[in-house]
Amino acid sequence: DGSRFEAIVPPVASRPIFAIRQRPRRIFTLEDYERAEILTDRNDLRNRARIRSNFAESVAGLSHSDALRLAVRERKNILIVGSTGSGKTTLVNACLDLMAKVCPTDRVVSIEDTMELQCPVANSVDLRAVGRVSMLDCLRACMRLKPRRIVVGEARGAEAHVMLKAWNTGHPGGVATVHANDAVSGLVRLESLVAEATSAPQQSLIAEAVDLVVFIDEDSELAAGRKVRELLVVTGYDAGRYSVEYV
Repeated sequence: DGSRFEAIVPPVASRPIFAIRQRPRRIFTLEDYERAEILTDRNDLRNRARIRSNFAESVAGLSHSDALRLAVRERKNILIVGSTGSGKTTLVNACLDLMAKVCPTDRVVSIEDTMELQCPVANSVDLRAVGRVSMLDCLRACMRLKPRRIVVGEARGAEAHVMLKAWNTGHPGGVATVHANDAVSGLVRLESLVAEATSAPQQSLIAEAVDLVVFIDEDSELAAGRKVRELLVVTGYDAGRYSVEYV
C-alpha cells in the first residue's frame, strides 16, 4: 500500500524493533491547515523564529549544571569533548537521566559501537554498530525510527556529517562526544570528521547544529578524578572563526 517498513534485529539492537510509516490516507487541504491554526499570518506570535543568540542570553550567569539542564529542556544540541577516560560517556548518561525526567515521552535513539550508554527514557532505542553495520548505517536507519532526539556515543568518522544534518533538520536535542583537548578544539575536531564524508567546507553547518560545547577533563585533585572546565555556546561562524560565548 506504499507504506515504508524499517526493521532492526540483534545484535545491532538489543531486541527486534520495527517501524512502519504509513502512506497518508487522505489529503489535507489548506482550509484544514487554517482550521487547525497551522497556517496563520505574520502577526501570530507563535511564528517568531527561534533566535540562537537568545540561548546565549538565557544561560548567561548560570552555573554549568543549570546551563546543561536548560540546554536539555530546550532541546539544544550538546557536544561533549575531552580526552580518553575523562568522563565523557558518564556525562552523557547524566544528560540521558535528565531527559527521562524533563521530557519522558521523547523518543530517544542512541547509537554507539561499544554499549556504554544507559538510557532510562521509556521510549528509547539503543543501536550498536557491530560487524558490517557501521555507525553511519545506524544513523541512517535511526532516521526511519522517528526519533525525537539522537544521541551518538562517540563520533569518529563520516557519521558526524549525517549526525549534524539530522540535528539541523528537525531532530534537535541530541548529545554526542568527540575527543579533543578543549571546547573550541571539539568544533575543529568535528570539521576533520565531517571531511571524511565531504570535501566541502562545513563550518557553517557545525555552527548551526551545535548549540553547547562541554569540555570535561581529568583532575587528580578531585575525588571524582574529573572536572568540567568549559561550557561555551556556539552562536555562529564568521570570518574564519566560530562565534562563541563562554558560560
